[in-house]
Amino acid sequence: MLNRKLRCYRMKSSRSAIDIFVISGLLLLLFQLSTFVIILYVSENDFQWSLYNSESVFTDPIDDLDIIKQVFADFGMSLIIIDESFLSLLEINKDYHRSLSLAECEVCKYLKHQTLHFAVDKIVEKQVLDGFRSLRFYVTEFRNIKPEIVNTDLNEGITIGYLLKRYSSFFIVVLHRREDNVWWFGNIKSDTRCKEKLSVAGLSFASVNHIPSAKHEGMLNKFETVGKELSGTHLDFLFPKNVSKFLMESRSSKFKECDWKLAKKFEKQHGRRQSASALRFRHRAWKLLAKAKSVFELIGIEFWLNSGTLLGYVRECGIISYSKDVDIGVMAESYTETLHSSMTLHGFHLLIQLGKPQDSFELSFTDKSGIKLDIFFFYKNPNGSFWNGGTQVKSGRKFKYTFPPFELCWTIFQGLKVRIPCNTEQYIEANYGPDWFTPVTEWDWKTSPFNVQPNGQWPEEEWPQVIQVYQ
Repeated sequence: MLNRKLRCYRMKSSRSAIDIFVISGLLLLLFQLSTFVIILYVSENDFQWSLYNSESVFTDPIDDLDIIKQVFADFGMSLIIIDESFLSLLEINKDYHRSLSLAECEVCKYLKHQTLHFAVDKIVEKQVLDGFRSLRFYVTEFRNIKPEIVNTDLNEGITIGYLLKRYSSFFIVVLHRREDNVWWFGNIKSDTRCKEKLSVAGLSFASVNHIPSAKHEGMLNKFETVGKELSGTHLDFLFPKNVSKFLMESRSSKFKECDWKLAKKFEKQHGRRQSASALRFRHRAWKLLAKAKSVFELIGIEFWLNSGTLLGYVRECGIISYSKDVDIGVMAESYTETLHSSMTLHGFHLLIQLGKPQDSFELSFTDKSGIKLDIFFFYKNPNGSFWNGGTQVKSGRKFKYTFPPFELCWTIFQGLKVRIPCNTEQYIEANYGPDWFTPVTEWDWKTSPFNVQPNGQWPEEEWPQVIQVYQ
């Protein structure tokens, strides 16, 4: 009897131990699961998306596109497709606005290997981003915490854009309104955590390098959009109305902000002239530049700030009050005789024409302000450097000014969207030497420039053609 009771006790004790073990295991599993859910919810950066990078589990990207379109539409926002690579593919097929009978839609194939680039013209609200997170999208924002833009009220930094990732990845850049009716966008590399944010989504710089925001800051003229159906998806998005024009502008959209810290340093060291004559000159010079800009844009000639005008931009982010003219540069190959008639039509008259279009060409115009607009034409050397010429009216002597290779960037100068050499300080130093930061009020164009050298002389019999001075 005792043995039977003992066996029953042992069986009950064994079952109790098993029950305790099972219950403990379940509680531990529940705790681990709860911890994982909490971590997943709280930290967007701790969830790795390698699962979605495998083509073996790649689902229909139309689902992602459909969700993205619907969520933004619910909040009254429209998405513009501005992806250069994708738009280029669509341009090959001019019927991209129609549904095509393809085995697989073009955007589906594209999204298997590329991040699709959208744009919005305002900051995306938190509710929109939270909506995507609730739908299992990885969402992260790229911000420039210390922007160089002056007079900005964005003290907490500037939003560059957003990365959305579920099965496919999408980058949505914010187009910020700037002066002169243009849009500015930032560079994601100005976000100090950029590499980390891309890595969490299973992306690298190489995978988004086709997106301008991954390469540089940029500036675009405001463009018209049109709603079109994305072929093979039955989803409509906004597209640039003139795709070819947009692609051309987007590929040359590189932007460089004026260095306001340097300008403040210059003002602190050397002051800023605020006399009535200085203010009057700056105002008239600005109006002259703005008017010339409209003429050059009308006839399709690209120009950039040059010489003293560029020096004022670099040192002061403004116009040098004691200069006597406005200086711009133009590639000689861009010259067309319609420039003369167009300038005349807009209130300019020719003062001086020197050299020939193929050699040391230079034009000077003025308007009723009496301020001179000097247009220097540039030529490319075999080694990639550039030069422009100068001619002394009295003697026919020629001079040559050599500059290092450069490409052009956009900038905002006194509220105007204009071009400058991207390697601005190197360009300035070539012209004004290493002491370019120090003001020089006495300047001789034949001897003062750091890069000037004699370049021969015009034959006297050619003077009537190469030295023309008008009243």
